[in-house]
Amino acid sequence: MKKITLLTLALAAGAALHAADAAKSSYSITLDFPYVSKYVFRGVEVGKEAIQPSVEISSGGSYGGLWSSQPVLGRESNEFDFYAGYKHKLNDAWDLDMGATLYYYPEAKKSLGEQSSTYEVFAGVVGNVRGFKPGLYIYNDFKLDTLTVQGQVGYSVALPDVGASLDFSANFGSVYPNSGPQYTYGGVGVNLPYKLGEKATVYAGLNYANSDLQGAARDLFSFRAGVTVGF
Repeated sequence: MKKITLLTLALAAGAALHAADAAKSSYSITLDFPYVSKYVFRGVEVGKEAIQPSVEISSGGSYGGLWSSQPVLGRESNEFDFYAGYKHKLNDAWDLDMGATLYYYPEAKKSLGEQSSTYEVFAGVVGNVRGFKPGLYIYNDFKLDTLTVQGQVGYSVALPDVGASLDFSANFGSVYPNSGPQYTYGGVGVNLPYKLGEKATVYAGLNYANSDLQGAARDLFSFRAGVTVGF
């Protein structure tokens, strides 16, 4: 499965680079290669150390991509997320963002009741107001019959003397499953990106997350580092 994973990502990256060369004026391509010390999703620890490569292509307001999580240690399942969306500008400060995500778990054990795939749609508004980047999203998972509402905000402080910035983020959300416990979650993070050149950026950051889901781990601190390349 690891060889298939690497081959899939390599092919996606190659296709993205080819598309970028063929239509530089129409498309933008972003490749991201991060390492995370914990895989945390909506306030809940999903896995331990992982590599989470992704590729995204965008044109105008449309975008789509492939995101993956590959565990470094242990037997935790790997994951592929295929997503697509569209951003519509409402005014100079706010955008409407809509799309869908397919979650695929190729190593899920159906004998244990694990789902091999699920999918959700999302809609939200995101803005840029006096340097702050607020957002409010609603996600609906049709297969798991679960509704999630999440608010978020980001803020960046430029560090021109070192050619970097400090990017702060925070989120708070609630998960409403049709069956099972409702829970709330939240988190904060800080990221330090540093431009290597016109196309590449390296970064490192710290994150904290928590939830009141019964049985879930509390006070999740994690580290991430990686490189982003854009075309």
